[in-house]
Amino acid sequence: MRTFILGVLYSLLLNLIIPYLLLCMLTGMKDPLIRFGRWAVRAGCRFLGVKVDVSGLERVDPATAYVFMSNHLSFRDNNFLFCCAG
Repeated sequence: MRTFILGVLYSLLLNLIIPYLLLCMLTGMKDPLIRFGRWAVRAGCRFLGVKVDVSGLERVDPATAYVFMSNHLSFRDNNFLFCCAG
């Protein structure tokens, strides 16, 4: 039931913010889009009661480029990667 409610809330929120997101896309501003996406994923995780445990960040060098892949144990894997990135 919480997943259904979250889907409805995401749909409503997206409809309210679409004009701003379109403006960001048309002007090439990516930071607001990424911040909004991270906020939405984190809020969804809190709403669903999902706890994300990230370990090993101390070994990641911020000056180096990395590619992180999910193992697809869940349909939420990609969202968690987006939430924890940066």
